[in-house]
Amino acid sequence: MSAFPNPPHEPNAAEVLRNMLSFGFSLLSPNDQQDKIEQISKQLAAGVADVERLEGETEEDLRRKQFAELLNKAPVYTQEVLFKEFRRKFDRERRLCEAILLFRQLDSNKQQETIEKLLDRFMRRRREEVKDVILERLSEECEEDFRLRRFVKLCNKSDLLLDDFILNEPKKWDLDVLMLKMASGNEEIEEIKQSRYAEFYLGLSSIWFKARWASDPKGLIHLILSKVEEGDHIIEKLVNETEEDFLPRRCTESFKQLQFSTQEHVVKHIQNILFYDPVSFCRAEGSSVTEEPWFAPEFIKVKTPNLRVSGGAAATQEGGQGAITQGGQGTSQQ
Repeated sequence: MSAFPNPPHEPNAAEVLRNMLSFGFSLLSPNDQQDKIEQISKQLAAGVADVERLEGETEEDLRRKQFAELLNKAPVYTQEVLFKEFRRKFDRERRLCEAILLFRQLDSNKQQETIEKLLDRFMRRRREEVKDVILERLSEECEEDFRLRRFVKLCNKSDLLLDDFILNEPKKWDLDVLMLKMASGNEEIEEIKQSRYAEFYLGLSSIWFKARWASDPKGLIHLILSKVEEGDHIIEKLVNETEEDFLPRRCTESFKQLQFSTQEHVVKHIQNILFYDPVSFCRAEGSSVTEEPWFAPEFIKVKTPNLRVSGGAAATQEGGQGAITQGGQGTSQQ
């Protein structure tokens, strides 16, 4: 039994989940895509999916076909684990981007002191791996770039170091203010706009809005629209735009106005609706996790007050996938 009504225009929950997983897969690097294919193949004891490569298809096209074939064979539990892996991966990228923002607010002496503290903690916990975080300055590299590269290397090697830095950095209280600058065109944080986690959040929500605007389980869409449109964030219907096209676009444009921490919460609750709803098809295999309480409207935070939004969404879709951007900026894969 599905968790949602299924009128002719609305895909069922299983199809929505597959579209989301395919989108998340499309954001991975080629090596990560191949690793994921091999991981799922091993779990299913099925071998790498044998699909025919058609004339003109790229290696990435082939990997996507292999992934789709494996998804069709994977039980709900495997799909649930995969979804959570994608979400954790891109949530971590968001934390790293936040850490970089905070690190860049420090002066050179404080940056060097931070690196030395992180390195000392790393050596005490994982001394045998210390050679992996020792970097040499490149000939064309300035001191500032070298410090940043060392900082990122340490944070990438240890989630504990990353979390310790964010929790203990006094400037973390300025993080919301720093994030608000993301709409200002500030070049210092331009790469943050282009991060994959921003594309992941927007892409998943867009798939959800397009599939669920009619039924709106748990009132998620209504909650976002009501909060965003309290101010001047009014998304207007375009000339000749049908209601069926306008409503999902209105949802997506409203989602763009949310702060990234709120976007992360929305994606997490989409996950909860998919997997933990008592009547969801995903519940059939007996997930033991209880749905978390819904967050109150006052915790939905908007990025940029008094910003009037109009025009089409900056998104291209092809079979539920495509390059989707926030703030009019492109995205880059790493």
